[in-house]
Amino acid sequence: MKIILATLNLNRIYTPLALLSLKAAAEEDPELKSRVEIGVAEFDLMDSDEYILQNLLDRRPDMVAFSCYVWNHRRVELLGRKIKGLASPPTILLGGPQVSVGARVVLEKNSAVDGVVQGEGERVFPEWLRVWTGLGGALEEIPGIAFRKDGEIRETSPPEEIGDLNRLPSPYGAFPYDLKGREVCIETYRGCPRRCAYCFYHKNFHSVRVYDLKRVREQIAYALEREPSRVYLMDPIFNLNPERAKDICRQIVELNVGHVPFHTELLAENVDEELAILMKAAGFDFLEIGLQSSDPAVLASIGRPCDLPRFERGVRLMNAQGLNTTVQIIFGLPGQTRDSVFESLRYVLALNPARVEVFRLQGLPGTELAARAARTGLVFEADPPHHIMESDRLTFSEIVQLCRWSRDVDFFRKSKTLAVLGRQQGLDLFGILDRWTTWGVNDRVLLNARTDAEFADHLRRFVGEECRRLNLDGAFFSSILEVELKNDPKLNPGKPDA
Repeated sequence: MKIILATLNLNRIYTPLALLSLKAAAEEDPELKSRVEIGVAEFDLMDSDEYILQNLLDRRPDMVAFSCYVWNHRRVELLGRKIKGLASPPTILLGGPQVSVGARVVLEKNSAVDGVVQGEGERVFPEWLRVWTGLGGALEEIPGIAFRKDGEIRETSPPEEIGDLNRLPSPYGAFPYDLKGREVCIETYRGCPRRCAYCFYHKNFHSVRVYDLKRVREQIAYALEREPSRVYLMDPIFNLNPERAKDICRQIVELNVGHVPFHTELLAENVDEELAILMKAAGFDFLEIGLQSSDPAVLASIGRPCDLPRFERGVRLMNAQGLNTTVQIIFGLPGQTRDSVFESLRYVLALNPARVEVFRLQGLPGTELAARAARTGLVFEADPPHHIMESDRLTFSEIVQLCRWSRDVDFFRKSKTLAVLGRQQGLDLFGILDRWTTWGVNDRVLLNARTDAEFADHLRRFVGEECRRLNLDGAFFSSILEVELKNDPKLNPGKPDA
């Protein structure tokens, strides 16, 4: 029997860790491996339905199992309905964080879906396949699934966590998969002790469980031998245990003779000088740091405490090593106003990280914020990506305004061209961003999706019109802007970060 594990990528650069883990877990069972052929299919969100369906159906699968995330769930459901409209359609399973909560509702809303796997699929998926292929057992006996049977939707007991992660087969090495040029995703542990109200991760993984350092070393070594573009240690907080993080960094220093860059997410509060030095030596070139807000009251409302003096110290230690830090904030959180979002941004800018990212809050199903939205004045989109529409302190119009400039704040804060244009009018960063967003609305620039090339073109026009309005030398400002556009790593991915 032929099974296709499929996903629609938000970014194709990342390896499909979930799918590879499921394939490895199923094929570890000798009886199961003798009865099924499991393939992996990756698609991009920009791919047409016809291309995806042709690719899948040409393989003549008996089952298609989709991995669902907030960015692809709606599209997966549409594809499922199209597949089920064909003659002799395959069984369709869904799994992943977007469907782990409310599996029964997923089945009720979409008759094309035959079943949903909840929680950690490495345990559940092989058991499901054993029943499905006639090797024995019953679906009713498998914790953590929902399915259709005899015209009814049935849901079993909650999923059980995998106690010892080290007993899981490696997602890499058990079968060939081309890692060259990809950002290879590796877990060093699962679980998070934090209970941030906007985050779903800790709902899926209740306890912290670690892979032993020997296995971590083997996974990193395997990835480095296959010419990846980068290695992503995709733990929720890489330095949750700072000493363990240092041990892993020491392993990387020893193994990374080819100087492959590394990427991870961490707590700035847990960074000391030794860890900053080790991360630099190991080749970490992309460090994501979620502050979310600098307002203690807002942080308290989402259950995310932050020791701001320690946070500042950690960022400065990383800056001192020349590490590429990206500090992230969220707008739309309970208690935030437009001004408090700006204050958080000013706080972050004063720390001078390499990058700043501003995100719109999402009310993900299963999170505390989504559960208490109605009684706290938060209004989220009903469908993915579940963005905030209104909050207790922000109107829809204010959220739209924040959306308009949040994408561009990092370029604007680095741009000398735009800084000088602002000073000519007595405007700071926020003032020139307001000019940009006002111009963009009038020109329909910021109300629509755009490519990086379109962003660059809009900036050229904006600078040209501002220079004419202020009677400035447009050619001079345009020449400076061109250098900045050429050197920006986001607009020119081949360029090294400044």
